[in-house]
Amino acid sequence: MTGCYCRDLNNKDPFLAILQDAPISIHQRNVTLPDSLANVIDLALQDNPELHFKDVKTFKQALINSF
Repeated sequence: MTGCYCRDLNNKDPFLAILQDAPISIHQRNVTLPDSLANVIDLALQDNPELHFKDVKTFKQALINSF
């Protein structure tokens, strides 16, 4: 949807970026996405303190509801 990674790598090891850096909001990468869809994607990318969507079925339903 954006052509970019969800985290800024900045010549950093990708695994360290995942472990140490927060994801970039998809709206910062692509402002044309509908807010409702961007919000669901941003929630899915959050992993601190824990994952928002516990299973793919819940994530799928949230994506469907965003339209």
